[in-house]
Amino acid sequence: MDKQIENLYDAIWPDGAPKREMRCPHCNRVNRLDVGKASLMMEQCRCGGCGKQMFRTQKEPLSGLRADMYQHPLDRSSLSALRSIPGASQALKRFMGEIGEKPLRYQVLASSIQCGEEQFPELYMQLKQACDRLGIDSVPTLFLSQSPVINASTFGAEEPVIVVHSALLDHLDDAGVTTVLGHELGHVHSEHSTFKLLATLLMHGGMRLGGWPQLLATPLRMALQKWSRCAELTADRAGLLSSRSLEASIRVLVRMAGGYSEGVRRRTNMSIAAFIKQARQLKTAENDSWMDGFFASIVTLNRSHPFTAWRLLMLIEWVEEGNFLDLLQAISSAGPEKSS
Repeated sequence: MDKQIENLYDAIWPDGAPKREMRCPHCNRVNRLDVGKASLMMEQCRCGGCGKQMFRTQKEPLSGLRADMYQHPLDRSSLSALRSIPGASQALKRFMGEIGEKPLRYQVLASSIQCGEEQFPELYMQLKQACDRLGIDSVPTLFLSQSPVINASTFGAEEPVIVVHSALLDHLDDAGVTTVLGHELGHVHSEHSTFKLLATLLMHGGMRLGGWPQLLATPLRMALQKWSRCAELTADRAGLLSSRSLEASIRVLVRMAGGYSEGVRRRTNMSIAAFIKQARQLKTAENDSWMDGFFASIVTLNRSHPFTAWRLLMLIEWVEEGNFLDLLQAISSAGPEKSS
């Protein structure tokens, strides 16, 4: 383990990472793995029996990957409630496709730069690679928009569009950009766009309504905002699956919280360990005090995204306890008859 990885390991797991048993996809031997070392040095993790790689390389595609395989449980339950209305998804998708998305498409066409093989081909190639890694066949339309805010967005039910803010290219390295593109592809893969757009329209349009219309729109808006926050947790997982770098995923979140402008870089070296400690202190406070937990619920009601500290802990929790490593297991070389 080199020094940089060792420092990151200690930052995330100061008391040591949890252990888990996994079978080698090649020889079926059970290996007891350190989750931290396996996730941070995946391509160096080999079976103790046959010596073959336990996990796929960074560039190997996840062919056959379905969005529900990495969907966060909170996203699944809240989205299920929204989709339980008979015909709601189909009606909303058609409405948004014919009316709701048109102003957005016109706006990005008129004010942003469409990326492709002739315009910003490097960025477009990163998107294609992210699609390949997630097993997504159709590449969304990509736009680059001038903005000092580290962000990106996705819209479009039938023809997905991803808009990347220029600040991403200033503040993130290639692994970080791939993480963000994978995050947006997670929204596309999970078909989040329709409800995401509706949540945005209700958030901005509903606030201008008065009287009874606003009262009627408020419960739906709050339900959509709650789901929207849960959907971000699924998209964060897609970002990690795309970059295959836990370090990159964490650095993206840290820089979204504190920025990475020239002034920030000149004054300090951003500490991942300190931010993870801060996030865990927040979680402890919420768990230990009903008042802190209550305030945490209140301050998130009108947010479309979870707080960054929560997103970071949810991602680490998925690596520790979820199916992250399972999804990235190497393809069996034993042949179809033995793999069962």
